[in-house]
Amino acid sequence: MSNNEENHDTNLFQQTIACDRRRILRTVGTCAVSAGIAGGFGPATATSAPNTDTEDEPTDAIIPLGPTIGLETIAEGLTYPTDFAIADGDDRYFVTDQVGYVYTIEDEELSDEPFVDVSEQLVTLNEGYDERGLLGITFHPDFEENNRFYLRYSAPPDDDLLEEPEIEGVEVEHVEVLSVFETEDNQASGDLDSEEILLTVPQTHFVHNSGEITFGPDGYLYVAFGDGGWYPIHDWYEENEDNAAQDTIESLHGGILRIDVDTEDEPYEIPSDNPLADTDDHRGEYYAWGLRNPWGMSFDGDDLYAADVGEVLYESVYRIEEGGNYGWNVKEGTHCFNSDDYAEPLEDCPDETPEDVRGGEPLLDPILEYPHYYNDEHIGSAVIGGFVYQGDTVSTLADTYVFGDWTAEAHGDPDGSLFIASPPTNDEERHPYNEERNLWQIYELEIDADDLTEDGRFARYVSAFGRDGDSELYVMTTESSGMDSDSGEVHRIIPADD
Repeated sequence: MSNNEENHDTNLFQQTIACDRRRILRTVGTCAVSAGIAGGFGPATATSAPNTDTEDEPTDAIIPLGPTIGLETIAEGLTYPTDFAIADGDDRYFVTDQVGYVYTIEDEELSDEPFVDVSEQLVTLNEGYDERGLLGITFHPDFEENNRFYLRYSAPPDDDLLEEPEIEGVEVEHVEVLSVFETEDNQASGDLDSEEILLTVPQTHFVHNSGEITFGPDGYLYVAFGDGGWYPIHDWYEENEDNAAQDTIESLHGGILRIDVDTEDEPYEIPSDNPLADTDDHRGEYYAWGLRNPWGMSFDGDDLYAADVGEVLYESVYRIEEGGNYGWNVKEGTHCFNSDDYAEPLEDCPDETPEDVRGGEPLLDPILEYPHYYNDEHIGSAVIGGFVYQGDTVSTLADTYVFGDWTAEAHGDPDGSLFIASPPTNDEERHPYNEERNLWQIYELEIDADDLTEDGRFARYVSAFGRDGDSELYVMTTESSGMDSDSGEVHRIIPADD
């Protein structure tokens, strides 16, 4: 959730720390807090768990333990790694550091100098927790020939980026920027002076920016945006306070955009088959909408997966369809959302929009969901999207969606988790929570690594995932949730016995 007020933070943080967490999976309990990395602090009305009678809930683990994996650290010394990319024809890995640097990893060595430095373009970041900064990177599919790469970052609300300094009377806090750059010195580094700004989206709060950018198999660029926090847009659902994620007319918030960047005269064009391309009033850039804060977006063939950080109670992963509406802020995952009391979901809510809102489209449910708490145990606080594993090295992960959670207690100590899931089979036993909602069963990966606590927990925040040219997976972590450390690392996922 967003944070335009700061006085609630201390009480909420103290409530979080007071919650007890035990090791075995973690069963809806005694505390409700705000979401983590891509969720952020916010004026929460929830100070207790949902009013759920758990006496008859099954006591078995909602997320059982799954395979054991190993982690091989291939880079360290980053502040807060936010994204990982590769370029066709290039053996280097590229990692974005939130404070404004893109570094390369070559032969398992982090470059001494950044590939490109956009730190001077960034809005001034908080020393502690912040969701702004350098958030995403991707390379053009024809990078070998055209030298182009793309960045998402948070810029100050300067006049040259803004038409108006306020939106509906609310001051613009920063601007989310999508830019294209070219390389220089035979692709050895990025040319800062080559920047062409493609798209700007004003934000009234420092949270819910998302940041993921990736090219799809169709050659178009997919760009994820969060709902911007409390953005002053009036949507169709009057039961909850206004939120931009259901609006496709006045803003580009709370959804996934799809644009054609291979143009000559314009920064980008709207593909003619985008779902709203031929409508008069709606923004044609939209591919899907109704998302709160997608953190992690990836393709597996033609299938697009996006993890969406929840408000207080539930974390979700969606398989994105063209023109799909994923429900926020009518729903949080599969549950009716209540903006008056985040910890008390409404008993009823619509399952489709009114007929006069894009024709009465359905609100689509996630394929994966987990509560922050289950039977008094912490599970997580902010989902971190990953990839379907198609590599050859870790056979136990084959064809599973690998993802994670930032930390078990929102804004508490570093305590991240790694998960896997795959479509259910006829003979797979799913937890009743998942059976009832037709969700995939999630399993927690056991980690064979040095960064473990005494009870076997992973003592790091999970910040992002990456994939290389051989479809092997990487996870990025840090020991600090702020901009004040050099504890950020990149790890390759390997078999446990390696």
